[in-house]
Amino acid sequence: MGAFQSCRAAKIDHHDLSNSPKATPRESSPVLRAPPIEEQPNVGRTRSMHVMDLQHKGPDFTSCLAAASLAGVPWKEAGADNLANNALVRMWPVLRQALAKEFFEIAPREIREHIPHSIAHEISVGSFELGDHPPLVSGIDVSETARGLKVNLSVEYESDVKISMKFGMICAGLSWMKMRGDVTLLMEPLVGEMPLVGAVKGYLMDPPEWDFRFSGLAHVAHLPLLKNAVRVAVDKVFSTMLVVPHFQTVQLVHFHEKEQDETHQPLGVLRVQAVSAKGLKGSDWHLFSKSTSDAFLRVRVGDQVWDTTTVKSTCDPKWPASEVNDFVIYDQTQLLSINIFDWDCLNADDNLGEPEKVQVNDSLKVSDKSVPVYKKTTFIRRGANSISGPEQGQLVMRYTWLNIETGSEARRRDGSGEGYVLIADVDRLTLPASLAHSVQVRFAVAGRRAQSRFVRTPAESIRNAVDAVDKVVRRVVEVGAQQGLSHEALSEMTGLSTQIISHILQGRDGSDTDVATQGSLVAASVKFDAHLAIPLKVEDVQHDSEMEVQIRDRTRNVVAHTIVRLSDVPLMTNMSSNIKTMLELESESDGSFALEVKLRLHELKPGPIGK
Repeated sequence: MGAFQSCRAAKIDHHDLSNSPKATPRESSPVLRAPPIEEQPNVGRTRSMHVMDLQHKGPDFTSCLAAASLAGVPWKEAGADNLANNALVRMWPVLRQALAKEFFEIAPREIREHIPHSIAHEISVGSFELGDHPPLVSGIDVSETARGLKVNLSVEYESDVKISMKFGMICAGLSWMKMRGDVTLLMEPLVGEMPLVGAVKGYLMDPPEWDFRFSGLAHVAHLPLLKNAVRVAVDKVFSTMLVVPHFQTVQLVHFHEKEQDETHQPLGVLRVQAVSAKGLKGSDWHLFSKSTSDAFLRVRVGDQVWDTTTVKSTCDPKWPASEVNDFVIYDQTQLLSINIFDWDCLNADDNLGEPEKVQVNDSLKVSDKSVPVYKKTTFIRRGANSISGPEQGQLVMRYTWLNIETGSEARRRDGSGEGYVLIADVDRLTLPASLAHSVQVRFAVAGRRAQSRFVRTPAESIRNAVDAVDKVVRRVVEVGAQQGLSHEALSEMTGLSTQIISHILQGRDGSDTDVATQGSLVAASVKFDAHLAIPLKVEDVQHDSEMEVQIRDRTRNVVAHTIVRLSDVPLMTNMSSNIKTMLELESESDGSFALEVKLRLHELKPGPIGK
């Protein structure tokens, strides 16, 4: 069987509430009607609910939300900020533990990539303790969506912390941290029974702004290279977990696949071209001439980062016409941020300043215009930039918006458009049950790549659950098994699943609890629910480039991979593809890997920024 095998998937039916019939003056309050609930086999106590059929007869959809107009409630006056902060106080101890676990797993690997190789192999995290005070929530704003509610809120955190790391012979610590970000909670779909909401998805539209202070030797030496590496590592943690198109989901109700919502589909592509700068600060000192800089730009949108080439020995750099990059945009309010750096081969790059941050929907207004550069700018959501320091130069950029073609004329590969975007909706990965590391999916083509967040495998989840069981409970399980109690009886007694009990007893017998005893040929599966996109040039598609699909573990080892030719990817005319592809991946280990994914190409053409 080939690596690229297509099969038809069931059509996804969504309730389009925007096309609901208008009310007449005589009609009364809204009627909420839910279809019958279907019992699903093999799911225990979990029931499958259909999305609530909101056939409202009121003036608009907002009035249908429990007759309380949830989207119009003055949440600040209603005390929602206090309610959220009180909830955070209760949740903070558990949340601190979860953040510490992620930092221990991810930070050393990310820092290792941005420091000298001489100490890169000697990085370890000694402790990670955040302060007792939780983040502060403010500015709660609720709006309606086609299928539920969207909650925007600002989160600020400032506290003393105790984070220690070792870099070779250098012991470094973080003693203080400050962070601010805007969080979105998407609560949908609405369902006809408790808990009223099918799932809650949380994400950040832009990476959070944050700062920290070193302690110990690192504080004395200031170590700018090390500070930059730590900053990049923390940014990576947030970007791969929460910055769109990545998100975290808490599913409250089990749904059929056809009822799943495909969030974070791209709206279009913003093409960014570096043009020129003038009057930048001179960072490199010369004995017989004025100071100059080796300037390059770092442009960021969401989790996408692009560094331009370096123009050396000038404070008035001009970049070649080929200095262009395409950013996939998921929301018009995403921020476009630009930093100007002086390149340094030995130390951390010096920051030469930055222009005011703009939202994507305002970027075309400043295209080809000279904008001032400041020492630092901070964008205030639903407001203006806060500027630090005097003006220190001018910057000119060019922006072009490219719409994703969805009309019937979009079925061309003749290169008449401005490019293409490859979209991959990653559904599920089948893998050997013995694989006890988190995995991610990465697509790479023509020098561009997109990757999902890491997802725990069933073996890792069981291992973590077994490790978390208290010693007293372990002893109860062991003694009960010696007395002949069944796994079911022990499960009823302790509240643990029979699978965890099985692995506790296997560990008692000296066998490995990493689920290796199941054998590498036993299959398991993990759900990704990831939506990835890669912008491509016209020549990439015309030359039939190859795309590599990789499955990688936490240590960045490629555990499986395959190659797909772009000529095998369908060129689509609509965003909701129903064609699923089963990719069979090659692996050096025993067992098989198969990835269920929807792959499609869309043509890009210039136009106004759409909604």
